[in-house]
Amino acid sequence: GSDVTLHNCLLRAEGTNDANFIDCLWGKDPCFYTVREDYYFDYRLRNESEAIGVGSAERVPQAARTDYYGNERLQERGVDIGAYVWIEQKEEEK
Repeated sequence: GSDVTLHNCLLRAEGTNDANFIDCLWGKDPCFYTVREDYYFDYRLRNESEAIGVGSAERVPQAARTDYYGNERLQERGVDIGAYVWIEQKEEEK
């Protein structure tokens, strides 16, 4: 009974798609660089994230073609789910 819909999202919670949750990935860990105990909140994706390349290019509006760092969202591998475009990194680089 809500007008809110989530399209093509990665959710840690278990669930199933319905009229409000469309093409979502359920029960997945986005693998952010966040370390809650240290109050370190970095929402870039780690190399092992299941959010890499599984987003929807049709859902990227012209005004959001780049992320905060200026990285182009439309990549050959696909669009990444999340606020930032995944850039492969060595794990010691954060």
